[in-house]
Amino acid sequence: AFFDAFSGAAEARITLHAGHAVLNGADIGGVDAALALAGALQSGEKAGGFNGAAQLDAQARTVTAGDWQAAQARLHGDKLALKAAFAAGAAPTLIMNGPMGGGAARLTTPGLDARDVALDLGRVLLASDGKGAQADFEGRAAAGRLAAGDAALMNARLKLNGEARTNAITGGWRLSARGDLDSDAHYGGLDAAARGRAARVPVTGSPTPEQPADAIVALDRAFDRFHLSARGLSLDLTADDAVSAPALRLRLKGGAEAALNGGGHLGLTADGALYDSHGRGGFTATLGGPGLPQAKLIVAGLTLEGGGDWTLSAQGDVAPVAG
Repeated sequence: AFFDAFSGAAEARITLHAGHAVLNGADIGGVDAALALAGALQSGEKAGGFNGAAQLDAQARTVTAGDWQAAQARLHGDKLALKAAFAAGAAPTLIMNGPMGGGAARLTTPGLDARDVALDLGRVLLASDGKGAQADFEGRAAAGRLAAGDAALMNARLKLNGEARTNAITGGWRLSARGDLDSDAHYGGLDAAARGRAARVPVTGSPTPEQPADAIVALDRAFDRFHLSARGLSLDLTADDAVSAPALRLRLKGGAEAALNGGGHLGLTADGALYDSHGRGGFTATLGGPGLPQAKLIVAGLTLEGGGDWTLSAQGDVAPVAG
């Protein structure tokens, strides 16, 4: 009878306000979180549980996990189905299913800077117990700007699905995601060279067979702003523990196409890994279009140490050499 008094319909709201918190090795600052529950509670002498609905709303001023940093991070979930079980001497188990969303004003790691990141997952299935947690998800992601070196994506949109796993014993984790990307883009790595060449080799009027456009100048103009589409893009991040740098593998099964400024085009394909931080990657790139060099680049065995085999065949003009 005692436990019956704590069984039946139940509603609760749990709030958390903290200047600093640590969760699974992540350092979180300025936490504001609220969890609302409504459903049925079962209580017993050695076990209990909850079955019902949940609503989650969480924000953090900063989140740091290894080399990754997020500013103004947020996570929310409405109309989540939640089932939890508790037993004496055992870790609780939890299963949650429903739509979730989130994002960050800024997300950075060495070599990468993302702004206005948003995540809208129409389906999330999360399960956790004493051994770890696993999640399956499907939805969309977007970023106002994502920059890496001289390259940047603007208004990037990604349709994705994937899964994540964590190991509570070792601290290891894995994230796998697959999707299709559409984005405006810019590459500025040729800016300085193009300005110098344009000053030294002035061209008057439109390019002609007798006076072709300089390839560097033409490429800089073509990559100033273009549209990028990638199909069958997949990403795998794996870490053996909570402190080790994750291994990254990037694949491109469906190929990528860039519609360049001025009507040119760049195609990219990869038979194996496009990039592998602990292995070898490679790709084939083809370039062409009005006023641009006609080129094909094949890269195989690419590594972080700079190894690999490169094959380039091209037809174009780089003043004072033509052809």
